[in-house]
Amino acid sequence: MSTNLIRKQTPEERELEKKKAELAALEAELAERELERATLQAELHTFEQRYLRIVGVRYAELDEIKAQIAEAQSRLHPNNKAAQEDAKQARHQAQESAGAAAGAQAIEPSPKFQPSDDLKKLYRDLARKMHPDLAADPQERERRHQLMIEVNRAYEIGDEKRLQAIFRHRFRKRIGRAHA
Repeated sequence: MSTNLIRKQTPEERELEKKKAELAALEAELAERELERATLQAELHTFEQRYLRIVGVRYAELDEIKAQIAEAQSRLHPNNKAAQEDAKQARHQAQESAGAAAGAQAIEPSPKFQPSDDLKKLYRDLARKMHPDLAADPQERERRHQLMIEVNRAYEIGDEKRLQAIFRHRFRKRIGRAHA
């Protein structure tokens, strides 16, 4: 004859299980939203670089033409202080635009950001375990915030090795604390 006892859950235990399941679902959703945000951030960065390379050059050309016009106006009206000031400001703007355009041209264009499924999964796992919103105290929240900045940077450049290293380091730390 078997003497196995079946223990029934109390209402409190059932409620706790329900809350744990809700928490897990919310953590998964948070990780997914964080992944979407990081992906959009990386795509935006790529777009900004492309924009500066294409449109920035056009603005520099436009500012140069405006400076030439303002300088011609100042030569036509040498006693007009407003014309002299306009020419000075226009030349300054043209120089700034030319410098920014030259800087944008010097940067290698980034390829379109297309993270692999493995990179996305790794990012989700890290966000689920390390997101600052999941920390209870302010010090831990700040530590996790700094860690997520590092995770986001690595994800943005597609550095899967760095993400794996962060994951291993974080996992090792947790094991070390559990055995301490």
